[in-house]
Order: sequence, then C-alpha cells, then structure tokens
Amino acid sequence: MRHRMKLAALALAVPLAMPVAAHAAMDPNVCTVAAGGSVTSFSMNCTSTPSNDDAGAYSIAITWSLTNPCLSPTSVNGATYTGTASGTTPEGSISNAPVLAVVYPTNPNSDLSIGFSTPGNDGTERHTMQLQFTCPSGGLLPTGQVWELDATGIGNSPNSAYCSYGNVTGPVTFSPALGATGQTTYTMTLTLNCVGANGTVAGTYTVTITGTDYGGCVSGAGTGTISGTGPGGVPVNGAWMYSRNGVHYFGFPPSGTGFIHMGGQTYGFYLWLDLIPPLGTPCLFSAGSIVGHAIVMGV
Repeated sequence: MRHRMKLAALALAVPLAMPVAAHAAMDPNVCTVAAGGSVTSFSMNCTSTPSNDDAGAYSIAITWSLTNPCLSPTSVNGATYTGTASGTTPEGSISNAPVLAVVYPTNPNSDLSIGFSTPGNDGTERHTMQLQFTCPSGGLLPTGQVWELDATGIGNSPNSAYCSYGNVTGPVTFSPALGATGQTTYTMTLTLNCVGANGTVAGTYTVTITGTDYGGCVSGAGTGTISGTGPGGVPVNGAWMYSRNGVHYFGFPPSGTGFIHMGGQTYGFYLWLDLIPPLGTPCLFSAGSIVGHAIVMGV
C-alpha cells in the first residue's frame, strides 16, 4: 500500500522522464518505397532539401505480435495491431522500434507508424516513420515520411507544433480499474494547447482517446484510437501506442509512436502523459487526471 501511495505522489511531483524541453522536431524526409514492399518487409530511399543525415537507403523488416494485420479478421474500422521492426538506415541499425498498424477495411489506405532510434551523432537518435499500405495484399504505397525528433529545441519544423508540459490536460477513466495485473479499457478526453509557426498545426486540439492498457500499477503498455478536432475545428483521427512506467505514459519514439490525419495530411502525434489519481487513492485506479506534453509534426 505504501508503495502505491508513493506512485500517486510521484505523478504530482515529477514530470515525465523524457526531455521536458522537447520541441517540434527537425530533418523531415520524403521517402520512395521500392516496388514489392509489404507490411512485413520493405526498402525505400529518403531525400530532403537541404540534405540531412537521415537521407538515404532504408531496409526494414517487421515482426507482428499476432499475425500480419491484413490476415487478421477485422470487423471494424480502426483496428490496431502492434509489432517490432528491425533493419538498417543511413545512420546504422535501428533499435527499440515499436510498430503500430491501423487497418481500415473500407478504406484501401491503412496506416503504418514506426518509432525507432539509431546510433547517430546528433545527440537525439529518435526517429519516426509514417507509411500507408493496402489490404488484403499488405503492399506498401509508394511514398512515406521519416522525421528525426529533436529533443534540444534546435531546428523546429515549420509544419509542427509543440504543446508544453501542462498544456495537455483532461480526465481519464478505466474499466475495469487499472490494477495489479491484467488489462483495462480507458478513455481520455484531452485538450492540447500547442504553439508553432504554422497556424494550421498550432492551436487547440480537443481529442478523445479510447483504447486498451495491458499491465498493472507498476508497468504496462497499450494502444488507442484518436478522434476529435484540431485548430479551427478541423476533424482529426488517428492512433497511438505507448509503454508505461507506473503513472508515466511514453508515446514518443523509441518508446511509442502515433499519428493523426488532419486536413488531408498525416502528422506525427506524440504524447508524454502523467496519470494523477485522486488524492490519496491507491491503485486500483478507476479514474484520474492527465497532464503532459506533446508534439504534432508534419513534413
């Protein structure tokens, strides 16, 4: 009991153990996928102007936790599947590479998001990759994007926005209660106030995230689907995946990844969140408050 009380107090006292000064990233690349690429194995070449150290050849293989998403029985839009990527990039082999696929049976373009790190020399080594694929073949569409996420505040992308710590807030509920073992469904209703040079991306987001958390009080992981509105009331939808250490949610590469669709474009959508239980409430948690920060990022 004393340990669980300390977890609740920790959420009040300590922001996420990720770079609090993180800003909205740098070095966007547009990628051309080689013919024959699939949701399990592909290669591509990425370029940018001016060139950067992430431009060049990529070769990626994906191991799915259950099965190939296109072979999974999917009855509803937005079904999520997770996996792990391996492979090589212009900066060397990737590691800590979670993969999120979201399948839309009624839409030929399903989403594939990979968060990964590399042994680069830039000091951040955090990247994200956004692609689309078709089912039932699982073939990748011919273009994609790779971004390097900058945790020092240098080189902000003009098509990105940063929502500083305390500017991502809202309630969360769990059913059944988040407990010592097992899984629970959750619903977060978040308001994000984000700043940046591009008024299409910067502004207020109001989103609902509904998903499943696998784990308990001490650790866990999960996925969720995102819906709501962005700046100016533009509809948004997407998904995220995260790892969790106690009350801290890490939805930032290489611990997690995410994306949204907004205004006909795809943006990276990365969340660091703290769960603040009701004061004095030990785990099990049936409800609480969320506070954190986020990046919305586009090419």
